[in-house]
Amino acid sequence: MKKIKFVYFDVGGVAIKDFSDTNKWEEMWSGAKIGTDKWEKIFERFDVFEDEVTKGRQVDDFLLILKNELKIKMPDDFSILKVMVEMFEKNKGIERIAQDCGKKYRIGLLTNMYPGMLEMIKERELLPKVKWDAIVDSSVVGLRKPDEEIYERAEREAGVKGEEILFIDNMAKNLVMAEKRGWETFLYNSADYEQSNKELREFLG
Repeated sequence: MKKIKFVYFDVGGVAIKDFSDTNKWEEMWSGAKIGTDKWEKIFERFDVFEDEVTKGRQVDDFLLILKNELKIKMPDDFSILKVMVEMFEKNKGIERIAQDCGKKYRIGLLTNMYPGMLEMIKERELLPKVKWDAIVDSSVVGLRKPDEEIYERAEREAGVKGEEILFIDNMAKNLVMAEKRGWETFLYNSADYEQSNKELREFLG
């Protein structure tokens, strides 16, 4: 950690508890009264659609796809974005870690987000209460992990060399390009927040 000058945290599955390693995605569609027989088609279509969303397309445009392609009508007042954020939770154990990290290094967020999602997360005060020195939001910059361009952008935003960055993410595929660019990385296990926070604290020293 001697070379590290900047630490990037992922948001979903690290800085906050999102749908990662949970059945909340299924719960959302169940709550919308969508039968389980239609879930597979919904999930397959959304996997393709999400690439556009993390680069700036509104996630609630998916409701039109449900209606026109999959012949599934949703309530007029249903919002995927709103329901998702309402189901997110605070990762209480990481707040102190982020605060202590901020005393030693400059810190930031490097995240794949949907348009407007990060602002709603902030409004709900789910993020650690710290000053973020840089925020690289895929839906704002039009780039997403694990594409190399977003890591290049993150280096510029941090104002340091790749080997001076530590990146904490809960998806191994998002760490591959970071490592190729010389970043230090930490794979956070969002299936066990308490244990991951303990291991991250030990890793940071």
